[in-house]
Amino acid sequence: MSTLSSADPGWFRARNTTFPFSSRHKRPRFSPPPSRCLPQPPSRPRQPRTPPPSRPRQPRTPPPPPPRRLPPSPPPPRRPRIPPSPSSPTPQNPRKIIVGGSKYWRLGFDYNDWIHKNGPFYLNDILVFKYDPPNSSTPPHNVYLLPNMQSLNKCDFRRAKLVANLTQGSGNGFNFVLKQQKAYYFACAEGNGFHCNLGSMKFSITPQSRRLPSPPPPSRRPRIPPPRQMPPPPSKRPRMPPPRQMPPPPSPPSLPPSPSPSPSPPPSPTPQIPRKIIVGGSEQWRLGFDYNDWALKNGPFYLNDILVFKYDRTHSVYLLPNMQSLVDCDFGTAKMVANLTQGSGDGFEFVLNHQNPYYFACGEANGFHCKLGSMKFSVTPIAQA
Repeated sequence: MSTLSSADPGWFRARNTTFPFSSRHKRPRFSPPPSRCLPQPPSRPRQPRTPPPSRPRQPRTPPPPPPRRLPPSPPPPRRPRIPPSPSSPTPQNPRKIIVGGSKYWRLGFDYNDWIHKNGPFYLNDILVFKYDPPNSSTPPHNVYLLPNMQSLNKCDFRRAKLVANLTQGSGNGFNFVLKQQKAYYFACAEGNGFHCNLGSMKFSITPQSRRLPSPPPPSRRPRIPPPRQMPPPPSKRPRMPPPRQMPPPPSPPSLPPSPSPSPSPPPSPTPQIPRKIIVGGSEQWRLGFDYNDWALKNGPFYLNDILVFKYDRTHSVYLLPNMQSLVDCDFGTAKMVANLTQGSGDGFEFVLNHQNPYYFACGEANGFHCKLGSMKFSVTPIAQA
C-alpha cells in the first residue's frame, strides 16, 4: 500500500475525490489498471474462412403430366326399406242384423228387396227375427226353414223345419246364426200359407265367406349396374388404300309390277239381336210369385230387350217413377202401360230402350196385388259390349 501511494499519489487522490456533476458534465470513465499486473491469455491465430463447396447443378426435369381422371362412378343405390310385415288380419266380428230393419217380421213387407239392399251377408252373421206374440190386434207369426227354392216359391211347408215359434220373436227376438255357406230359405207358415204367399213373409239368403286381404308381393331388390368401363385410347390404324371399284353387273330386264291384292275391309260388328223375355217365365204375370228373385236370376238385361207380360183379365202393368214408390206400392204418379186385356194371347211387349231403371207393378185391387201379391220388380238394362 505504501508502495502504491508513494509511487503514484495523484492517482490515489483522484480515486477518492468526489467531483460535482451537472447535466453538461459526464462522469469520467476510468480504465482498469494496466494489464501488467495480470497475465493475458495467448490469442489464437484467426484461421482463414473457406467457402463451402459448391454443389453441381442438376438439369431441371419437367413435371410429369397429371393422371387422367375417370368420371366418378355413381353411388350404389340404396336398398328400399321393406316395412315390417303386419300381423295376420283377423276376420271381422259377426254382425247382428234385424230382419226387415225397423219393420221387423210382419205382413206386407218386401223382404227380397230388403235382402237386395242390405247384402252381402257373411258367414257367422246373426239374423234377428223380431215379432210380437199374438193378441187381439196382432196376427201370429213364426219362422220356418224350407229345404229349397221350389218349396219357397210355392210356400210348401211339408218338409220345412220350425226354427222359431209364436213367442220366440218377442223381446230381443230370435237369433239365427248363418253357420254354413249355403242357401237358406225362411218363411212364415201361419194362416195356412197366407203369410208366405200373399203376405210376402219369405226370403232366401246365401252367406259368403270373409276374404282376408292378400299380403303384398315381396319387393325385388334393384339391380345395380356394373361400373362403366372407359374405352381404350384409339390406336392409329395404318392407312389403307381405297378399294378398287368394280364395274356394276348388268341389271336384269325389268318386269311389270304385279298388282297387289287390296286388303279387304274388316267385317262390321253386327248388333246383338234383342231378346224376347217372358216376365216370370212359365209362371207368367200372376199373384204370389217372387219377381224380384226372378229378375235377379235371369239378368243381366240389355238395351232393346223386350219384356213380355202374359196374364189373364184380372191384372195390369204400371210403370212407377222410383224405388220408394215401388216399395210402398204408391201409384199416385204411376203410369199405366198395359190394361186388363192387353196381357192375353201373345201378351204385352215392353221394349227396354233407355239405360235407366224401370219399376213395374200390378195396380189392381187398390195395391193389394203389389203389396201382398208380390207383383212388382225392378230392372236396369245395360249397354251391349
